Amino acid sequence: MGHRVTVILFALLAVTGALLYRAGYNPGAAPAPTGSPNDDSINPNPPLVAVTVAEVERIVLRANGIQRASLRQADSWSGQDPGLVAEFLKDVSTLRLLSELDTRPDELAQFGLDPPHGVVEIQLKGGKGTKTLEIGVRNPSTTGVYVRLGGGQVGVAGALIEWEFQRLFRKLAADTAV
Repeated sequence: MGHRVTVILFALLAVTGALLYRAGYNPGAAPAPTGSPNDDSINPNPPLVAVTVAEVERIVLRANGIQRASLRQADSWSGQDPGLVAEFLKDVSTLRLLSELDTRPDELAQFGLDPPHGVVEIQLKGGKGTKTLEIGVRNPSTTGVYVRLGGGQVGVAGALIEWEFQRLFRKLAADTAV
């Protein structure tokens, strides 16, 4: 083997080592958790609303004194964008609290929950009840939003839920017939 071949092999070895170092290769490190942050093993907090899309008969959103709703119609939903309703329901059933807060009833206003900035009421089929999610203000870092589950537990959820609420609220027609 010549001097040039040795230099080329050494250069290739150095480049490979640099790429592995930059990629964070560490054969002795513990494996990263598999699954999504919504898995119980990674995030034991409860989902925002424990419901499946198939269980829901009607969804009502309220904000600023305005009520908007969508009613199940066979396998679809009333409103301008029926797919958006199903997507929202899937989101509220898979997104989880990031943290829980110990609050007193007289502290709800500071979290934007007395009165709430937004309310989601999910009415279940067959008169099996209603599930409620109240949405408050964003947390100081603006990455999360304060929520209240079923009129009880207050916590912080990802700000995505506020965005999803506003998006669906804008799309739904004012509740006059349903």
